[in-house]
Amino acid sequence: LWKRGAEMSIADIHTHILPAIDDGAKDVDVSLELLSMMRAQGIDRVVATPHFYAGSTNIEKFTAARNTAYDSLKRAAEERNIELPQIKLGAEVYYFNGIGTSGGVRALTLGDSDYMLLELQNAPVTDLVVRDILNLYNSLGIFPVLAHLERFVHERGFEKIIELIEDDRAYAQVNADTLLDFSGRRTASKLIKRGLISFIATDTHSVRERPPRMAEALEAAGKKFGEEQQRDFIENGVSFFEEL
Repeated sequence: LWKRGAEMSIADIHTHILPAIDDGAKDVDVSLELLSMMRAQGIDRVVATPHFYAGSTNIEKFTAARNTAYDSLKRAAEERNIELPQIKLGAEVYYFNGIGTSGGVRALTLGDSDYMLLELQNAPVTDLVVRDILNLYNSLGIFPVLAHLERFVHERGFEKIIELIEDDRAYAQVNADTLLDFSGRRTASKLIKRGLISFIATDTHSVRERPPRMAEALEAAGKKFGEEQQRDFIENGVSFFEEL
């Protein structure tokens, strides 16, 4: 099995490591500490995905703030002679009605790709929601990656989301913490065993409250699901990162 320190690239496709832009890293010191923790776990490819809420900001302001945050992180790393991992910019986009026909959301995709990290609402999954998600691809050519899918399994209509994934209309990700949490790992395990999960990601926000725990999660996945599934998670993340 893969173990911490093994010579293998690891990608983290869902993080809040940019400074002072959302409820993640509060400043560049925290950003650099989180990235140092990630590097110690073998993570050398990172997608920065600050929260985007359509109800509280617009896309132009968000992307400008995101770019400013990234520039400040790079500048701080250069001043301190710290080597950063490969970082690509994106967003964790909170679902809103009409997202599937909102042309401006293409600016929120991951890197230069057609993928979007989409956070569902804690609300019933209606046919309207499903149609909206399908329209992301049908109307805009954007392929959704559903963030921390395990959080929504108890929502009414969740089986409609499962159908999207099984029909190859969406990918899904679970949080590393969930695989290590006694109350959540059973839910995550069921999703993984059904073949619904493509990625493990840290969704890291802070050093203490939500640190990156990728190495522990991959070790747990190896023990629970076997070497092949563990390797799939690692290779899926790296291959996906290279597409961005």
